[in-house]
Amino acid sequence: MTALPALRGVRDRLKAKGWRVTEYGKNKQIEEWSVRAERDGGYTIHLTWEPEFQRLSGFVSAPCAMDPG
Repeated sequence: MTALPALRGVRDRLKAKGWRVTEYGKNKQIEEWSVRAERDGGYTIHLTWEPEFQRLSGFVSAPCAMDPG
């Protein structure tokens, strides 16, 4: 079983919400599938499926709040 159909759904949903998908597919060297996307303002999201460990992981990042002064 692969997670590619689920990641395809994530990719399509991110695109529909205005995200720019920068990576989607399988990394043959390490046998994992992933989707990465960016959004204006420095926001990023990355999801990875590792079939060997049956593990889905991911992270999001956003710019830090800074005092303009």
